[in-house]
Formats: sequence, C-alpha cells, structure tokens
Amino acid sequence: DVTVGMTLKMTHAYVQLAYGVSGCPPGCEITTKDQCEAAFAALGLNTTVAWEGSYASIPVGCSVQGSVSSGVKSDGGHWNTAPSGTGRDNQAPICMQTTTTTTTAEVTTTTTQACSSFADAASCPTERCVWSGSACEACSSFADAASCPTGRCVWSGNACE
Repeated sequence: DVTVGMTLKMTHAYVQLAYGVSGCPPGCEITTKDQCEAAFAALGLNTTVAWEGSYASIPVGCSVQGSVSSGVKSDGGHWNTAPSGTGRDNQAPICMQTTTTTTTAEVTTTTTQACSSFADAASCPTERCVWSGSACEACSSFADAASCPTGRCVWSGNACE
C-alpha cells in the first residue's frame, strides 16, 4: 500500500487582526486598495477605504479604524502605503488568511508473481498458471494448440490464454 498526499485547493479568506497590531504576518499582506475593499466586504464590514496615504504611525496596508471599548465595528477603512507601520489601539489590520485543503488518498498496488517463481505443484496458483509436471508455467508460455493444456488454459486461435 502507498499513501499519496495531494493538495486540492488553496483559498484566500480574510481576517481582522486585533486592535493595536502593527500589520499582517509576512505573506498575508493585502497588496492593493481594491483587494482591501474586497476584504471589508468579505468580512461584513460596512465600509470602504475612507483614508488613503502613507503614514508610519498606523498599521501598514489595509486596516479598519474603530473602537473596541465602544463596540463600534468600523469607523472607516484605511489603505496605508507606508513601508512599515505601527500598531494603534483604535485600528485593526485586515489580512489574507491562506487556507490549504489537503486530502490523502490510499492507493493499493498488487504485484503478481511470475508463474515460474513457484517451485512445486502445491504453490502453483491454478487460476492463472499450470503445473506441467516439473514447473509452474503461465498459459501464455505454451506456443501452440497441441501443447496448450485444456481445462485451465484456452487456445484462442493464435495464443494459449
């Protein structure tokens, strides 16, 4: 038996990180303003990018401004193009959340031993081989109709099967 792993699907969902975090983990950054707005919609945030610019004192990339204590989900979306950012207690980064779905399938392989590998009549498999008196042989090893053993093998007109 052989076990084979196969990746089926990779999807990108979005996640809102905690307020105060400075940005997304490497590889999870949202890279365009359009993707940022798509993430707001996917997360059910009723907002669009209300502020766009480059400012190092807020989270880099896509974020929402709101307040944890007031329960406000979002006062507006931000798209910050600064090369790095800082966490702020009223802003939460929006990031890609990569999910990989992997399934594993089991494959069964069957190895058939050659008839000639069986040493005696008792071990010679009768469903596909014939004991000739001195050796276990495959039906296909008989070359003509006269030598093709009847009962276990059949002459098809040009081969013993």
